[in-house]
Amino acid sequence: MIGTLKAEEASQLQLVEREDVDDEDDLFEAIDKLISAGINAGDVKKLQDAGIYTCNGLMMHTKKNLTGIKGLSEAKVDKICEAAEKIVNFGYITGSDALLKRKSVIRITTGSQALDELLGGGIETLAITEAFGEFRSGKTQLAHTLCVSTQLPTNMRGGNGKVAYIDTEGTFRPDRVIPIAERFGMDPGAVLDNIVYARAYTYEHQYNLLLGLAAKMSEEPFRLLIVDSVIALFRVDFTGRGELAERQQKLAQMLSRLTKIAEEFNVAVYMTNQVIADPGGGVFISDPKKPAGGHVLAHAATIRLMFRKGKDNTRGYCRCKRLGTRGVDRPTKAATLKTGDFSQVLAWFEMEKEPQIQHSRVKLGSQGLVVSRLGFGCAGLTGVFNAPLSHEDGCSVIKEAFNRGITFFDTSDAYGEKHDNEIMLGKALKQLPRDKIQVATKFGVIKYESEGRRVFEIKGTPEHVRASCEASLKRLDVDYIDLYFQHRVDTSVPIEETIGELKKLVEEGKIKYIGLSEASVNTIKRAHKVHPITALQMEYSLWTREIEDEILPLCRELGIGIVAYSPLGKGFFGGKVVVEPMPNGSQLANQPRFMGENLEKNKVIYTRLSNLAIKHACTVPQLALAWLLHQGDDIIPIPGTTKVKNIINNVGSLALKVKQEDLKEITDAVPLDEVSGGSDLGILYKYCWKFANTPLK
Repeated sequence: MIGTLKAEEASQLQLVEREDVDDEDDLFEAIDKLISAGINAGDVKKLQDAGIYTCNGLMMHTKKNLTGIKGLSEAKVDKICEAAEKIVNFGYITGSDALLKRKSVIRITTGSQALDELLGGGIETLAITEAFGEFRSGKTQLAHTLCVSTQLPTNMRGGNGKVAYIDTEGTFRPDRVIPIAERFGMDPGAVLDNIVYARAYTYEHQYNLLLGLAAKMSEEPFRLLIVDSVIALFRVDFTGRGELAERQQKLAQMLSRLTKIAEEFNVAVYMTNQVIADPGGGVFISDPKKPAGGHVLAHAATIRLMFRKGKDNTRGYCRCKRLGTRGVDRPTKAATLKTGDFSQVLAWFEMEKEPQIQHSRVKLGSQGLVVSRLGFGCAGLTGVFNAPLSHEDGCSVIKEAFNRGITFFDTSDAYGEKHDNEIMLGKALKQLPRDKIQVATKFGVIKYESEGRRVFEIKGTPEHVRASCEASLKRLDVDYIDLYFQHRVDTSVPIEETIGELKKLVEEGKIKYIGLSEASVNTIKRAHKVHPITALQMEYSLWTREIEDEILPLCRELGIGIVAYSPLGKGFFGGKVVVEPMPNGSQLANQPRFMGENLEKNKVIYTRLSNLAIKHACTVPQLALAWLLHQGDDIIPIPGTTKVKNIINNVGSLALKVKQEDLKEITDAVPLDEVSGGSDLGILYKYCWKFANTPLK
């Protein structure tokens, strides 16, 4: 079997060596099998020197070609072919067998949902996909994306294998692969290591590179061959009408070789092509162009994609012509015109500016607030367990989260120096549609320096509530706050007074919904009587489950949703300190579970989850988040991160389906009595829910 990808401890998908996975029947038979069939080893070596490494590939050559190999006579060729015919069946098969063979086809995602739908799932193996279009229309961009998506596991719509890239125009840019790999949640270094690259300078060089690929593909798990572009060198090396016939013949030979590679090794071939003016066109589009290469190239391609620049030179218009009688899944925006044995499909999709991914949305609480199933905690963007980001970088992370379907963003006036977190989120909101975003912020924690040390004060007076809200509205630069939390309960002020002022802010339209954080059972009940509480923000994760005893049942009884902060155990289930070093100056150094002997004991828990993640073909953080998501639709995790790859990884948890018996297995892997060290909130511990009762009014 080809190499697969699994969840490593670094929370990234990485290629596993072939010997580490179970074997499956290959589609090809190695040429070495001829030796056991009575063929001289020396003759087999001559075949390999000629670029023939499988019996399947041997049967794809004419006897004329084989006798052209030095040292092979007609008699030897006849004997070799006779032996190969006994090993591989190149005769008639039944329709059922043909159907079975088609089941080996793998469809590799293009990274564009619309284009995947157009292609019936993605770029196919056992086939040639041609993309033609003018300069900067997105052909090479798609090639770079496929370099990454091909290495994804098949259950993530990847090809589970390596990539060969033949570059005829000098367009390959490894630095462009790195951000694509990060967007897919993969290790860029490992991705680049699994791409074999060659620069071709003549059509003969290009053909010889194809011959040399057979050796690699017979030994290593390849799933994609890219030729960018297929026609460029032929148009240079052959000039004028006098050489046109020879050019087309040589082109046909190379295309035949590509077809044989696709079928011999079950790989997808993606080739780009140039365009030329088409004076007789113009039925469907203005400024008509047609692909270079004529009928020779047209007949070789199984699938043809036409790329055109969108408005203002953006890359976004695609026409797909799919040959054969296989059906075409119609995309959302499509016009289908059937002609003979193929269909033409018109569709639009974005190559560079990705549309927002849509995820399920759920009610948070019972008062009408609807949010994305997964939220985003902004605290880390201005430094908590890591170094703070610049506003530019922080806004980029927030926008990426939105593009990945996250619409619920949580901040606080206590995050960052001088309320910097709210200011950063406010800048990001200016670049996003405000009406599609739910903003949660908090008040009540005041920070200041006293005698060289950081001091926290909790304040919940009506005057402070109003002043804090007005200040947050200004920093966020918004007209209203969707969900306004009391960050910590002021135990010197009756909760009725605090909620009473929040109720006035709701009536004035400055906030829409009210939330509490780290509130006790008694405080929740009293607050809810003054005004319905929409959400309670609490720490909740695989290794912090104290709210399950009293608080969670109460909230469900009252119709209050749970916003789960630190859903990855302050980064532990994301690999922090386990497989990654402790960030300099991180507050994790003061957390008991991340210290000394406690950490070593807790690493055992991480290892258990890592093994379960492999079983579920996901990463550890995805498994931890999926567990939390399956505790109920009224629980919204808000994992935070400073890295785009982690956003992609976290969002992947939404697609993970976990059965009831799996949930039990995951829960049992983290027995609370084996978790070493307390979930210490540091100097804020005395303000946690256990001590959050307030005086009676």
